[in-house]
Amino acid sequence: MSILKSFEEFWSLPKKILDNKIFKVSHIETSAPTEVESPVQTEIDDNCIQFNVYNNQKVYSLLTSVLYKKKKLNENKIRKIS
Repeated sequence: MSILKSFEEFWSLPKKILDNKIFKVSHIETSAPTEVESPVQTEIDDNCIQFNVYNNQKVYSLLTSVLYKKKKLNENKIRKIS
C-alpha cells in the first residue's frame, strides 16, 4: 500500500474519531527483517493514536512534520477565536 493512500484513508476517518486524541509517532530502526506489509503501522486506542514507522526515516519525518503543522494550524485557529 502506498504511503499517500494510507494518509488519504487516515484523514478520511470521521472527525469524531480523531478529535481529542493524542498522536504519537515512533521511528523504529531494526536490522531484523520485519514481516509487515507497510513501513507504517497504526494502533488506535481510546485516547491515543500511535504510528510506528519501521526502517524509513523519510516517512517518519513526513509524519512528524504533518502532525506538527496541523498542531500549529489548530493553535492559530484557537488564538483567532479568542
